[in-house]
Amino acid sequence: MNRLVLFVWWLAGGSAAPAPRVIPPPVRPFYRITFYCSDARCTGWKTPHRTASGRWPQEGRTVAADPRLHPMGSWVTIPGVGRLRVEDTGGAIRGRRLDVYVTHHEDAVRRGVLLREVTWHTEQSASEPQNRRSR
Repeated sequence: MNRLVLFVWWLAGGSAAPAPRVIPPPVRPFYRITFYCSDARCTGWKTPHRTASGRWPQEGRTVAADPRLHPMGSWVTIPGVGRLRVEDTGGAIRGRRLDVYVTHHEDAVRRGVLLREVTWHTEQSASEPQNRRSR
């Protein structure tokens, strides 16, 4: 009886060794990076305006991100761009998309669209004041 079961199992395509387990590669956090300026051609505003966080945008510091994924004040490092702080949002900024602030419209157009793997940081920057409780 035992041989009959083995024979039927063999006919059905069974093998003595278990099938190797396939582990899918990890998903990499690639983001679509675009650039914007305070010009009406980028924002639709006729005059410079404050960001969603209430700060004035600054090149080399300000980036817009989806607030559902990255809260205001989060830090991100974008290879080839630098370390930036989430200070703005936008109607078209959803999911894995970042919009980096630059001063001049020509720079925004010249830099175009990038696809980069970014690194998110949880700690505060050394240049930002740290809140300390007094005891």
